[in-house]
Amino acid sequence: MIAKATLTDKRTVVVELVPGTPLVPTLITGAPATALHTATTWATFAVPALAHSGRAIAVAATVKPVADVATAKNDTMLLYSADGVNFSVSTSPSLIA
Repeated sequence: MIAKATLTDKRTVVVELVPGTPLVPTLITGAPATALHTATTWATFAVPALAHSGRAIAVAATVKPVADVATAKNDTMLLYSADGVNFSVSTSPSLIA
């Protein structure tokens, strides 16, 4: 199971929920978004979607603005993970809209 949660320090996390185990943060706002660029950090996450198989995850995300790297025109993307751990990034407007 996967969920979006807000921590007491106001960061947002996407977490994996496994009964009987501690929460496992998968994505955290403020953390480096190196899949896009080494200078970017995650700003927001939408509610994640989990595949029927229970492992694949998709979630819309934005990064904080960085001059000449991330602007309002390219700060939104779709993240996809087939294994729930390693994410790839799509910035294609047709997939995000």
